[in-house]
Amino acid sequence: MWNRNFILLLCSQLFSVFGNTIIQFSISLYVLDKTGSSTVFALISALSIISRVICLPFGGVLSDRVSKKKLMIIMDFIYLLLSIGLVLSVFSDNTVFIMGAITVVIGMVSSFETPVVQSAIPIVCKKEDISQANGIITSVAMLSNILGPIIAGIVYRFDQAYMVFIICGFLFAVAVISEILLKLPNNSRWNSTSSILSVVYEDLREVVEYLKGKKVILRISLIAFLLNLFISSFISVIIPYTVRVSWNISSELFGVMNMLFAIGGLMGSAFVGIYAKKINSKITTKLLILNSFLFMALAFPYSELFNVNMSFWILTILATVLQGVFTLVSVQLISFIQMSTDIDMLGRVMSFVMMASMLAMPIGQFIFGIFGEILVGKSMIVVILITGFISILISIYSKNTFNKIEI
Repeated sequence: MWNRNFILLLCSQLFSVFGNTIIQFSISLYVLDKTGSSTVFALISALSIISRVICLPFGGVLSDRVSKKKLMIIMDFIYLLLSIGLVLSVFSDNTVFIMGAITVVIGMVSSFETPVVQSAIPIVCKKEDISQANGIITSVAMLSNILGPIIAGIVYRFDQAYMVFIICGFLFAVAVISEILLKLPNNSRWNSTSSILSVVYEDLREVVEYLKGKKVILRISLIAFLLNLFISSFISVIIPYTVRVSWNISSELFGVMNMLFAIGGLMGSAFVGIYAKKINSKITTKLLILNSFLFMALAFPYSELFNVNMSFWILTILATVLQGVFTLVSVQLISFIQMSTDIDMLGRVMSFVMMASMLAMPIGQFIFGIFGEILVGKSMIVVILITGFISILISIYSKNTFNKIEI
């Protein structure tokens, strides 16, 4: 697995994701410092997510029609140009507007990047190494999510924010160099006489027809959708709301909690990278069941049997382990889809899966956001137990699905 191409792909991801994480964290700090408005900050974040979802189908189509190597080079070069734009924006009178626009563009570009990289993994690795390669790539992303904000926080100063963006530009330049050295087969099937919209329409129609004959991919996508709808949405909305608002935990401990969550995810992806060949479909089903019981254990810190400080640490430890198991399962689901999909359809199929997963998040966050407003203390236990029971049903459904995967 550790061939020249995989190492170069890993390096390009390391520097690209690292730079991206630092940029997004720094923009968040700068916008909040500049405006002091959570509304402006939320609006910029929402526009970034919307642009990403809209562009995901196009990313999958292009990744299967245009050279993956050229796409990766173009995307990181765009990131490099955006870094320069951010440096200049700091000295502008319309800094927030420019940064908002750049954030939207970053969301659009990242929607192209994900299916391209994921569809390149089976090309640079053997089939039996795909799960391990996915785990390593995911670990790099998780590590960036941990170290990126820390480094950005050390370097960042409101009056010298441009220095952070200069560093990011350097990281993207290294990523571009790695991709130039990368050797991938030219999969270009672009017909210059066709418009991009007609190509997107035809390719998406082809994906729909393809998925009709690949019900197992649709079922795995449904599992990913449901897990994000219930488990991920709860973790991203209820836990922060409980800790910060209901329990009034300090910002320092809140930061520690988020760091531990990221470490939990990193450990989960690292576990896949090390033991990928031993994690089969049966073990994945057992992990989903374990995931369900870990989730139901979250009822304990909400039981009011402990003081706030003890409840906080019980919740943090349980959620950290939950994040690790959830990440492990997520990486395996991606691997199962990659193993079940033809190479020439992989980019478009991965875009479909990513879009389905992302659409689940705002729906789930809205639902749990309402629960968070109307339910307090012990009342939340009912939601946790019902959600945990639904997760067990998802696990049972997954068992039959995983048995149909041809590995």
